[in-house]
Amino acid sequence: MVMVDYLYMQKRNLNMAPFNSHEGSYVLDALAKDIGLSVADVSLAQIMKIAGTLTWTRDPFDRMIVAHAMVANAALVSKDRLIRKHCDRAIW
Repeated sequence: MVMVDYLYMQKRNLNMAPFNSHEGSYVLDALAKDIGLSVADVSLAQIMKIAGTLTWTRDPFDRMIVAHAMVANAALVSKDRLIRKHCDRAIW
């Protein structure tokens, strides 16, 4: 979800550093090797069900990212203050 959100913002020219899916795979592979990070394997249907209940933002990507962390029962690392305010799983 995070990579999709980033690529979308980049295409909208929202001052995002260039990034592509190949680089994303490289970053995920490196983090998996270095710190054991893994991508949570959860159902998109579960994510969307929870995302639909989140009313504190209109941003669909923020809703999906937070819902993904909730469904996976995982920590969410985010600099976004609004996400950290409304998601108890979010840290910075």
